[in-house]
Amino acid sequence: MVIGTPCPPIGGLTFIKGAPFAVPGPPGHGRVLVLEFWATWCGPCVQTVPHLTEIQHAYRERGVTVLGISTENNVQKVRQFVDSKGSTMDYTVAVDLGGEATEGQPGEV
Repeated sequence: MVIGTPCPPIGGLTFIKGAPFAVPGPPGHGRVLVLEFWATWCGPCVQTVPHLTEIQHAYRERGVTVLGISTENNVQKVRQFVDSKGSTMDYTVAVDLGGEATEGQPGEV
């Protein structure tokens, strides 16, 4: 996937913060989706959390949605991490339990 190109459909997400929604959304929805693939053990990923919250706050009214997708398969561990961040992690968070988001669809390059 390249920045600015349409996001392919991603299913199999378990949303743990924020309201669940279809990724990328219905055609013509006009939403900008910022995807962050991360893990609790990834130092650089953890450092981006406050910045992603700033982006969500600054651009929410313009239709921007930040979605952090954890690549881990332990929902409880991710939930505890997100809860520990409180308001510093103020955007939608999901876990990619089936690997669909990180592994892609069959036949994708």
